[in-house]
Amino acid sequence: MFSIKNGGFSYNPEKEIFKNVTFSLKKGEILCILGPNGIGKSTLLKCCGRVMPMHTGEVFIEGKGITELSRQRLAQKVGYVPQAHKMVFPFSVLQLVLLGRTPHIPAYSRPGKRDIEIAMKSMEIVGIEHLKDAPVNRISGGECQLAMIARALAQEPSILILDEPTNHLDFGNQVKILHILDKLAKTQKITIIMSTHYPDHTFLLSCQVGIMQNGVVSLVGQAEKVVTEKSLEDTYQISIGVHFIKQANRNVCVPSYP
Repeated sequence: MFSIKNGGFSYNPEKEIFKNVTFSLKKGEILCILGPNGIGKSTLLKCCGRVMPMHTGEVFIEGKGITELSRQRLAQKVGYVPQAHKMVFPFSVLQLVLLGRTPHIPAYSRPGKRDIEIAMKSMEIVGIEHLKDAPVNRISGGECQLAMIARALAQEPSILILDEPTNHLDFGNQVKILHILDKLAKTQKITIIMSTHYPDHTFLLSCQVGIMQNGVVSLVGQAEKVVTEKSLEDTYQISIGVHFIKQANRNVCVPSYP
């Protein structure tokens, strides 16, 4: 469904951000990318969605090179939700979500009835249909994040790329967004690639994990096998215990405290 082979990117010859990145995902799988600040996770995700071009290697979607797809066709297949988005203009939430229909609307045309129905359905999926008339610069950070996810869903993508979708959100909204993403993968078979700073998220989702260190995505595999005390200590340079909690039926991460 989605694969990247020998991917590499650098801003200049002296600063290589990542190299030889290779992994593949099946339809409906979730991949969480872990790694410290500044390691290049955002750059990698942008390259996965062709927001930025890789310098070496190739990304494949359904066996076809991503560079072979037109921008319109790519936008119909891949939804991208960036890490930071500050809303300045008072568009309504519905207007924002309708922007996701752009790759499906002919030039110089307006959104039709079906486009509005799809936008409303996308808002229902993430639980913000009641905010359809609210100005996007007046809603909360969590609601804005959900609106951005709804906009991406309105593209009707088969692949969803999210850069730290739970960033700056309270605990409740973090869990809500993770639940929505898990449901999208399981019920709509959307392939999801996301980054996170919280190793616990990988256990909540019971997903595939890739740990990014020194410009390489290593240890790609199931969370229970990849997210270990050793891999976390190597990644974050602190001691982190991984403990199975019987009541929750999953592992949790417990960092040491001086």
